[in-house]
Amino acid sequence: MKLPIKIAAGVCSLAATLLLLDGCRGPDPAAPRHSHFELNEAEIAGNPDLAEDPEARIALSRALTETFGSLAVPRYLVLDDWRRQGFDPNRWPMGESAEEGAEALGEEQRPSLAESAALYAGRCARCHGFSGGGNGPMAARLDTRPRDYRHGVFKKTPLAHGSRPRHEDLVRMLADGISGTAMPSWGPHLTVAEIAGLADFVRLLAIRGETERMAIIDYDAFDGFDQDAFRGYYELVVTRWLGGGEQLILPGHRPEATPERIAHGESLFLDPRGAGCVRCHGREGHGDGEASLVPDPLTGEPVPFLDEWGNPIRPRDLVCSPLRFGERPEDLFRRIHEGINGTPMPAHGGLLVTEPDGTRHSLNDEDIWDLVFYVQSLR
Repeated sequence: MKLPIKIAAGVCSLAATLLLLDGCRGPDPAAPRHSHFELNEAEIAGNPDLAEDPEARIALSRALTETFGSLAVPRYLVLDDWRRQGFDPNRWPMGESAEEGAEALGEEQRPSLAESAALYAGRCARCHGFSGGGNGPMAARLDTRPRDYRHGVFKKTPLAHGSRPRHEDLVRMLADGISGTAMPSWGPHLTVAEIAGLADFVRLLAIRGETERMAIIDYDAFDGFDQDAFRGYYELVVTRWLGGGEQLILPGHRPEATPERIAHGESLFLDPRGAGCVRCHGREGHGDGEASLVPDPLTGEPVPFLDEWGNPIRPRDLVCSPLRFGERPEDLFRRIHEGINGTPMPAHGGLLVTEPDGTRHSLNDEDIWDLVFYVQSLR
């Protein structure tokens, strides 16, 4: 018996989540004990100079351990400038929002990085890998690959310009899960303090991974491994993570979804001179537009785009598929306004569009609300 597509998708998602939760209840006693972070071998392979220089690899590993500790004892190295300014990333400030339970935790209730690393090893490493590379032993069994945190790129944020997520954004992702994937909602299974600690540790994995990738990409055999340059990468990455809260997208007051606004949203959606959503999402919104595939550079055959992590990605089916980053109008507004980090979905806020009457203007908040209302009508 064939199930309707929405029910079938829900059954598959439920089955994947149950499988995942069953594998995430705790550490496997037979699994090897990991005490040290792994080097990003895939990235190293892309720089032959580093791949063929064992001494430089050892120097990189030592610098990473000095800066971030180990899986057993994770920590941040506090730089002298930070110490003078009173900033210690080992006591990284959480968010300012009192609405989030995790942000209201007192310092004495907040788990240590070591405690959170142990929880991560038992609950998350099977999919995301012990070093956050999205390469855990269960990863290959999942249709949507687990996130590789080492790029520092997170799709589900309410922030502009590719900003790094705030602590409360990571907490929300962990508590809510991601619809349509095997990433479960940890809210019913972990305490507020545990989720806050996991957010702390995921942030460390991302900052460590970003710093490592910058060092690998910039390594040059002539100059060798430069410890000062490595510290500069580290400071730059931490600075990026400190500035995320300044880029919060505030959709403002939501207008009423009138038939006229929905019709205008449809016009913007379908007109290539408008928002041009039709090119990727198709006329009916099923993700089958003419630009949903690109020619393979070797064979010329149409293939999907690749995302930031090298995985094939298709435009979302706006009619049937789950909207992974939220179904609320405000969620849709943010995705249209700023795009989706790490994917071909571009930012539309400020895009120059041409109306059917020939007038031209930049896509503004009112236009984006009309697109939101039209997308909701498709669903």
